[in-house]
Amino acid sequence: MKEEVRAKLMKPKYDVTSFYHTSGLFQRIARDTWFENVTMCVIGFNALWISIDTDHNHAEVLLDAHPIFQIAEHAFCFFFAFEWFVRFQSFQNKLNGFRDAWFVFDSLLVGMMVFETWAMTGVILATGSGSSVGLGNASILRLFRLLRLSRMVRMLRAMPELMILVRGMMASVRSVFFVLMLLIILMYIFAIAFVQLMSGTEAGAMYFSTIFSAMYTLLVHGTFLDDLKVVLDDLGGPTNGGSLFFAVFFFVFILLAALTVLNTLIGILCEVVSAVAATEKEALTVNFVKGKMAQVIGAIDDNGDSTISRKEFEKIMENRDAVRALKESGVDPEGLVDFTDFIFEDPSDGGGDMVLTFAAFMEVVLQFRGSNTVTVKDFVELRKWIASTLQQELKYFRDRFPSHGGTKNNLEVVDPPRSKDLMCKSSLLKVGGAPHGSKNKLQGTELLPCKGGVMKTPLECKLKEVYLTLGRLEAFLVASDFELRRFSSMDTWVSTGSEDWEQAAKDRVQEFLFLHSLIEVEDIRERMKPPRNSVVLGSFQKLRVWLAQVEKLILCDVQPHLSKMLECKDYSWIVSVTESLSERLNELEQLRDGFRF
Repeated sequence: MKEEVRAKLMKPKYDVTSFYHTSGLFQRIARDTWFENVTMCVIGFNALWISIDTDHNHAEVLLDAHPIFQIAEHAFCFFFAFEWFVRFQSFQNKLNGFRDAWFVFDSLLVGMMVFETWAMTGVILATGSGSSVGLGNASILRLFRLLRLSRMVRMLRAMPELMILVRGMMASVRSVFFVLMLLIILMYIFAIAFVQLMSGTEAGAMYFSTIFSAMYTLLVHGTFLDDLKVVLDDLGGPTNGGSLFFAVFFFVFILLAALTVLNTLIGILCEVVSAVAATEKEALTVNFVKGKMAQVIGAIDDNGDSTISRKEFEKIMENRDAVRALKESGVDPEGLVDFTDFIFEDPSDGGGDMVLTFAAFMEVVLQFRGSNTVTVKDFVELRKWIASTLQQELKYFRDRFPSHGGTKNNLEVVDPPRSKDLMCKSSLLKVGGAPHGSKNKLQGTELLPCKGGVMKTPLECKLKEVYLTLGRLEAFLVASDFELRRFSSMDTWVSTGSEDWEQAAKDRVQEFLFLHSLIEVEDIRERMKPPRNSVVLGSFQKLRVWLAQVEKLILCDVQPHLSKMLECKDYSWIVSVTESLSERLNELEQLRDGFRF
């Protein structure tokens, strides 16, 4: 669907060669760049020859001209007639020639040239006059030769810089029109003022006798600043009935018209031409890169499927011409190599490689230009990528954890230092094999015996027990925090919308918080009979306060909202709860350091 919308929005690129035959001599000549270049050279030389013919050929008809001019005219007429014939024969459907504006224009010019050079000469020879007798108005035909100069417009296609200027002027026509309208309004207002103020004076009769003469004076002398000193002397001097007020008033018009409006017009022209030049340069660069890459890909495409795979891309990056073309277009070839995995990653295949068409490949490559600016589309694609990544992580998390309580799987806790990253925290949980809720529900963290091991004193045994129990509690709180955050962001990146999913997530939160977490809190309290040791007494007191905060958070903040969350569809409370839970987890990390052994 996206491709269909893009095709409808894009303006189709016109190419007259699409109407040509696909095989044959004439179409091959018409498509050849040498033929096009030779035609441009002949057009330029013909334009120069018209100036020589105008200065030195004073004959009214070709038969009366010097043989040099006759030979030149016949040669030009033959070449342009041959060019027209070649292009006409190249059309597969001859009526398509009328659909091409350049071909119709050339047909008119060639027809007039053939009529003047060959038809008129034949008529003169047939009548036997041998001169311009009876053709006194034949010199009018010489004026039609000036129309041949219009053929030079075709040379603009061979000179992109000239086309940029022409398109810039065409794009600024509307703005220039309104600026000129503003200038005319100013001249009209000041013309009325000057006619009324200087009525009955000699200077007024000289420059501002009528509205039209006043506007002419303001345009020539006030806008184009022609003979400004003479006009100001007449307006400001008392000889012609002028005064200083009239001179100052004229200066006000000069300030508005010549210094403001005309400079605004120049600024508009510069801005529009610069914008058009940037757009045209961008298009030329893209076309150059596409043409060069098409040649390189055509040379290395062994299977001939017109697609680019990862291996073919590596061959492209080994080609010097392709690398230089990318560099000229603003693409960093070295950085492009680093993004190879991203370019050929197939999201539907679990990260496998995919092949790209030439159009898709060029679209992706040109997105890596350093001159590109960030657009709303880029943010939307980034959002989609983040959502896809989070969904993959969610699937991974679901596979690693049971969907709800009561399963035969259990959780095993590994005891490395706690990471601040939520996904790193969740990786602390592993699937084990004892039922939830059992006293030995967590394997791998059984209390180590205090005999014959590292633990040599009762204090060290107690610290070890509290430390491991805090590790289990931290894992369950992390899992609860993760599930709650899924609820708060469900509207933006979870698209299931299933009530079964919501119920399962709620069951997991209840299991992690009300079953496992509270059991671990009670277990810690049983082990919190601190010895009379001033070194660890402060840690036990801080832990007791922290446990009370956790119980209050679970029983007073989470439980009332969680029980009616699905009925009311209210998830606003989760933000404050997760913030409080994150604070408790940060405090827990510091508390556990006090029980290291």
